[in-house]
Amino acid sequence: MKMLIGLFSKDDYESYMVCTEIIDTLRKHGIKVQLDETLYERLSDMPSLLDNAIVTENPHKDADMVIIVGGDGSVLSFVREKRIYDKPILPVNTGKRGILSEVDGKNVTTALEKIIEGRYHLEKLPVLKIMNIDAPPAVNEILILPVENIGKISYFRLKDEKGNFICNVECDGIIIASSLGSTAYSLSAGGAVLHPHVDAYIITFINPLNRNFTSLVVPNDMKIMVELIKPAMADVFIDGKKICTVDKHIVTGKSREKIVFVRLTKPPKSFYKRFRKRIA
Repeated sequence: MKMLIGLFSKDDYESYMVCTEIIDTLRKHGIKVQLDETLYERLSDMPSLLDNAIVTENPHKDADMVIIVGGDGSVLSFVREKRIYDKPILPVNTGKRGILSEVDGKNVTTALEKIIEGRYHLEKLPVLKIMNIDAPPAVNEILILPVENIGKISYFRLKDEKGNFICNVECDGIIIASSLGSTAYSLSAGGAVLHPHVDAYIITFINPLNRNFTSLVVPNDMKIMVELIKPAMADVFIDGKKICTVDKHIVTGKSREKIVFVRLTKPPKSFYKRFRKRIA
Protein backbone atom coordinates (compact mmCIF):
# COMPACT_ATOMS: atom_id res chain seq x y z
CA MET A 1 0.00 0.00 0.00
CA LYS A 2 1.52 3.34 -1.05
CA MET A 3 1.19 5.85 1.75
CA LEU A 4 3.11 8.69 3.32
CA ILE A 5 2.65 9.05 7.07
CA GLY A 6 3.39 12.15 9.15
CA LEU A 7 4.46 11.25 12.71
CA PHE A 8 4.37 13.46 15.81
CA SER A 9 5.18 12.44 19.38
CA LYS A 10 4.94 13.64 22.92
CA ASP A 11 8.36 14.24 24.45
CA ASP A 12 8.68 11.21 26.74
CA TYR A 13 10.31 7.78 26.72
CA GLU A 14 7.10 5.72 26.48
CA SER A 15 5.88 7.69 23.46
CA TYR A 16 9.24 7.34 21.73
CA MET A 17 9.16 3.57 22.20
CA VAL A 18 5.72 3.47 20.61
CA CYS A 19 7.09 5.56 17.73
CA THR A 20 9.79 2.95 17.09
CA GLU A 21 7.11 0.28 16.85
CA ILE A 22 5.07 2.43 14.46
CA ILE A 23 8.04 3.18 12.21
CA ASP A 24 9.15 -0.46 12.20
CA THR A 25 5.66 -1.71 11.29
CA LEU A 26 5.27 0.82 8.49
CA ARG A 27 8.78 0.14 7.18
CA LYS A 28 7.99 -3.56 6.80
CA HIS A 29 5.17 -2.54 4.46
CA GLY A 30 7.33 -0.12 2.49
CA ILE A 31 5.54 2.93 3.89
CA LYS A 32 7.60 6.05 4.38
CA VAL A 33 7.36 8.20 7.50
CA GLN A 34 7.92 11.93 7.85
CA LEU A 35 9.08 13.26 11.23
CA ASP A 36 10.56 16.46 12.57
CA GLU A 37 14.18 16.92 13.58
CA THR A 38 13.47 16.63 17.32
CA LEU A 39 11.85 13.22 16.99
CA TYR A 40 14.55 12.08 14.58
CA GLU A 41 17.26 12.99 17.09
CA ARG A 42 15.44 11.19 19.91
CA LEU A 43 15.44 8.00 17.81
CA SER A 44 18.88 8.47 16.25
CA ASP A 45 20.48 5.65 18.26
CA MET A 46 18.52 3.27 15.99
CA PRO A 47 19.76 4.36 12.52
CA SER A 48 18.57 1.20 10.75
CA LEU A 49 15.04 2.03 11.85
CA LEU A 50 15.22 5.47 10.26
CA ASP A 51 16.65 4.52 6.87
CA ASN A 52 13.23 5.08 5.31
CA ALA A 53 12.38 8.22 7.31
CA ILE A 54 12.10 11.76 5.92
CA VAL A 55 13.10 14.63 8.19
CA THR A 56 11.02 17.77 7.68
CA GLU A 57 9.83 20.81 9.59
CA ASN A 58 6.21 19.95 8.82
CA PRO A 59 5.69 16.15 8.91
CA HIS A 60 2.00 16.55 8.12
CA LYS A 61 2.61 18.33 4.83
CA ASP A 62 1.82 16.11 1.83
CA ALA A 63 1.13 13.19 4.21
CA ASP A 64 -1.82 10.91 3.50
CA MET A 65 -2.36 10.37 7.22
CA VAL A 66 -0.96 11.80 10.45
CA ILE A 67 -0.20 9.75 13.57
CA ILE A 68 0.07 11.60 16.88
CA VAL A 69 1.50 9.68 19.83
CA GLY A 70 0.72 11.01 23.30
CA GLY A 71 -2.29 11.96 25.37
CA ASP A 72 -5.24 14.16 24.42
CA GLY A 73 -3.20 17.25 25.27
CA SER A 74 -0.55 16.26 22.74
CA VAL A 75 -3.16 15.71 20.03
CA LEU A 76 -4.78 19.10 20.65
CA SER A 77 -1.41 20.85 20.85
CA PHE A 78 -0.03 19.46 17.58
CA VAL A 79 -3.31 20.06 15.74
CA ARG A 80 -3.44 23.67 16.96
CA GLU A 81 0.24 24.51 16.39
CA LYS A 82 0.56 22.79 13.01
CA ARG A 83 -3.00 23.50 11.86
CA ILE A 84 -3.69 19.86 11.00
CA TYR A 85 -7.25 20.09 9.72
CA ASP A 86 -9.09 18.20 6.96
CA LYS A 87 -6.45 15.44 7.07
CA PRO A 88 -6.89 11.96 8.66
CA ILE A 89 -5.35 11.77 12.14
CA LEU A 90 -4.73 8.58 14.11
CA PRO A 91 -4.28 9.42 17.81
CA VAL A 92 -2.24 6.78 19.68
CA ASN A 93 -2.69 7.20 23.40
CA THR A 94 0.23 7.02 25.84
CA GLY A 95 -1.47 9.33 28.35
CA LYS A 96 -4.05 8.62 31.04
CA ARG A 97 -7.60 8.51 29.67
CA GLY A 98 -7.04 9.32 26.01
CA ILE A 99 -10.64 10.20 25.16
CA LEU A 100 -9.77 11.23 21.61
CA SER A 101 -8.20 7.87 20.74
CA GLU A 102 -9.23 4.23 20.57
CA VAL A 103 -5.68 3.01 19.92
CA ASP A 104 -2.88 2.82 22.50
CA GLY A 105 0.72 1.63 22.57
CA LYS A 106 -0.31 -1.94 23.34
CA ASN A 107 -2.43 -2.42 20.23
CA VAL A 108 -0.80 0.02 17.80
CA THR A 109 0.73 -2.69 15.57
CA THR A 110 -2.62 -4.46 15.19
CA ALA A 111 -4.29 -1.13 14.47
CA LEU A 112 -1.73 -0.24 11.79
CA GLU A 113 -2.16 -3.63 10.11
CA LYS A 114 -5.90 -2.97 9.85
CA ILE A 115 -5.33 0.52 8.48
CA ILE A 116 -2.86 -0.75 5.88
CA GLU A 117 -5.51 -3.28 4.81
CA GLY A 118 -8.02 -0.44 4.49
CA ARG A 119 -10.15 -1.62 7.42
CA TYR A 120 -10.83 1.75 9.00
CA HIS A 121 -13.33 4.61 8.98
CA LEU A 122 -12.97 8.37 8.89
CA GLU A 123 -14.87 10.47 11.42
CA LYS A 124 -15.20 14.08 10.25
CA LEU A 125 -16.20 16.47 13.01
CA PRO A 126 -16.81 20.24 13.09
CA VAL A 127 -14.46 22.59 14.93
CA LEU A 128 -15.14 26.07 16.27
CA LYS A 129 -13.71 29.42 15.27
CA ILE A 130 -13.48 32.88 16.80
CA MET A 131 -14.67 35.07 13.96
CA ASN A 132 -13.31 38.46 15.06
CA ILE A 133 -9.81 37.31 16.12
CA ASP A 134 -6.98 35.77 14.13
CA ALA A 135 -6.74 32.49 16.04
CA PRO A 136 -6.60 28.77 15.20
CA PRO A 137 -9.83 26.75 15.26
CA ALA A 138 -10.81 24.99 18.48
CA VAL A 139 -11.17 21.22 18.37
CA ASN A 140 -12.61 20.93 21.88
CA GLU A 141 -13.52 24.34 23.24
CA ILE A 142 -13.09 28.08 23.47
CA LEU A 143 -12.78 29.29 27.06
CA ILE A 144 -13.53 32.88 28.11
CA LEU A 145 -12.25 33.89 31.55
CA PRO A 146 -12.63 37.49 32.78
CA VAL A 147 -9.37 39.23 33.69
CA GLU A 148 -8.58 39.92 37.36
CA ASN A 149 -12.04 39.10 38.61
CA ILE A 150 -11.32 36.16 40.92
CA GLY A 151 -13.94 35.79 43.63
CA LYS A 152 -16.36 38.18 41.93
CA ILE A 153 -19.27 37.42 39.66
CA SER A 154 -18.85 38.33 35.99
CA TYR A 155 -21.56 39.58 33.66
CA PHE A 156 -22.00 38.49 30.06
CA ARG A 157 -24.59 39.18 27.36
CA LEU A 158 -25.33 36.71 24.55
CA LYS A 159 -26.61 37.77 21.13
CA ASP A 160 -27.10 35.95 17.85
CA GLU A 161 -25.34 36.90 14.60
CA LYS A 162 -28.06 39.41 13.72
CA GLY A 163 -27.63 41.18 17.05
CA ASN A 164 -30.80 39.74 18.59
CA PHE A 165 -30.59 39.64 22.38
CA ILE A 166 -30.61 36.08 23.79
CA CYS A 167 -29.91 36.47 27.50
CA ASN A 168 -27.71 37.90 30.22
CA VAL A 169 -25.59 35.49 32.24
CA GLU A 170 -23.89 35.92 35.60
CA CYS A 171 -21.09 33.39 36.01
CA ASP A 172 -17.33 32.93 36.43
CA GLY A 173 -16.62 32.25 32.75
CA ILE A 174 -17.96 30.69 29.56
CA ILE A 175 -17.02 27.51 27.70
CA ILE A 176 -18.03 27.23 24.06
CA ALA A 177 -17.57 23.57 23.10
CA SER A 178 -17.90 21.53 19.92
CA SER A 179 -19.79 18.24 19.97
CA LEU A 180 -16.42 16.51 20.44
CA GLY A 181 -15.45 18.91 23.22
CA SER A 182 -18.77 18.46 25.01
CA THR A 183 -17.24 15.44 26.76
CA ALA A 184 -14.29 17.50 28.06
CA TYR A 185 -14.19 20.68 30.21
CA SER A 186 -17.80 21.50 29.34
CA LEU A 187 -19.02 18.20 30.82
CA SER A 188 -16.99 18.77 33.98
CA ALA A 189 -18.60 22.21 34.30
CA GLY A 190 -22.11 20.73 34.11
CA GLY A 191 -22.82 20.89 30.38
CA ALA A 192 -24.66 18.23 28.42
CA VAL A 193 -22.96 15.67 26.17
CA LEU A 194 -23.70 16.17 22.48
CA HIS A 195 -23.88 13.12 20.26
CA PRO A 196 -21.47 13.64 17.31
CA HIS A 197 -24.36 13.32 14.86
CA VAL A 198 -26.06 16.34 16.46
CA ASP A 199 -25.22 19.35 14.27
CA ALA A 200 -24.74 21.74 17.16
CA TYR A 201 -22.35 23.14 19.74
CA ILE A 202 -22.84 23.98 23.39
CA ILE A 203 -22.28 27.10 25.49
CA THR A 204 -21.65 26.17 29.13
CA PHE A 205 -21.54 28.64 31.99
CA ILE A 206 -18.95 28.14 34.74
CA ASN A 207 -20.49 28.42 38.21
CA PRO A 208 -23.60 30.34 37.07
CA LEU A 209 -25.55 32.32 39.65
CA ASN A 210 -28.70 30.67 38.30
CA ARG A 211 -28.00 26.96 38.80
CA ASN A 212 -31.08 26.10 36.72
CA PHE A 213 -29.44 27.55 33.61
CA THR A 214 -26.03 25.92 33.08
CA SER A 215 -25.77 25.62 29.31
CA LEU A 216 -27.27 26.50 25.95
CA VAL A 217 -27.18 24.32 22.81
CA VAL A 218 -27.15 26.17 19.48
CA PRO A 219 -27.01 24.97 15.85
CA ASN A 220 -23.59 24.80 14.19
CA ASP A 221 -24.53 27.28 11.48
CA MET A 222 -25.36 29.96 14.05
CA LYS A 223 -22.82 32.55 15.19
CA ILE A 224 -22.93 33.74 18.80
CA MET A 225 -21.66 37.06 20.13
CA VAL A 226 -20.49 37.05 23.75
CA GLU A 227 -20.39 40.60 25.12
CA LEU A 228 -18.20 41.29 28.14
CA ILE A 229 -20.27 43.51 30.41
CA LYS A 230 -18.31 43.42 33.67
CA PRO A 231 -15.36 43.23 33.60
CA ALA A 232 -14.90 44.36 30.01
CA MET A 233 -11.76 42.29 29.40
CA ALA A 234 -11.24 38.55 29.29
CA ASP A 235 -8.54 36.00 28.53
CA VAL A 236 -9.36 33.63 25.68
CA PHE A 237 -8.11 30.04 25.63
CA ILE A 238 -8.35 27.56 22.76
CA ASP A 239 -8.09 23.90 23.77
CA GLY A 240 -6.30 24.83 27.00
CA LYS A 241 -3.85 27.32 25.44
CA LYS A 242 -4.14 31.06 26.13
CA ILE A 243 -4.44 32.83 22.80
CA CYS A 244 -5.07 36.45 23.69
CA THR A 245 -6.88 38.98 25.87
CA VAL A 246 -9.95 40.65 24.38
CA ASP A 247 -12.19 43.54 25.30
CA LYS A 248 -15.85 44.20 24.60
CA HIS A 249 -16.86 40.98 22.79
CA ILE A 250 -15.98 37.88 20.80
CA VAL A 251 -17.97 36.20 18.02
CA THR A 252 -17.87 32.41 17.69
CA GLY A 253 -19.22 29.88 15.23
CA LYS A 254 -18.40 26.81 13.15
CA SER A 255 -15.12 26.86 11.26
CA ARG A 256 -14.84 25.89 7.59
CA GLU A 257 -12.19 23.33 8.60
CA LYS A 258 -12.96 19.93 10.08
CA ILE A 259 -11.02 17.59 12.33
CA VAL A 260 -10.77 14.11 10.80
CA PHE A 261 -10.02 11.08 12.97
CA VAL A 262 -9.14 7.58 11.86
CA ARG A 263 -11.43 5.08 13.63
CA LEU A 264 -11.20 1.31 13.64
CA THR A 265 -14.73 1.05 14.97
CA LYS A 266 -17.42 2.57 12.77
CA PRO A 267 -19.01 5.73 14.22
CA PRO A 268 -21.07 6.17 16.31
CA LYS A 269 -19.90 2.97 18.07
CA SER A 270 -16.44 4.49 18.41
CA PHE A 271 -18.01 7.48 20.20
CA TYR A 272 -19.86 5.24 22.67
CA LYS A 273 -16.64 3.40 23.45
CA ARG A 274 -14.72 6.62 24.11
CA PHE A 275 -17.65 8.09 26.07
CA ARG A 276 -17.73 5.10 28.41
CA LYS A 277 -14.02 5.66 29.04
CA ARG A 278 -14.72 9.33 29.86
CA ILE A 279 -17.39 8.69 32.47
CA ALA A 280 -15.76 5.59 34.02
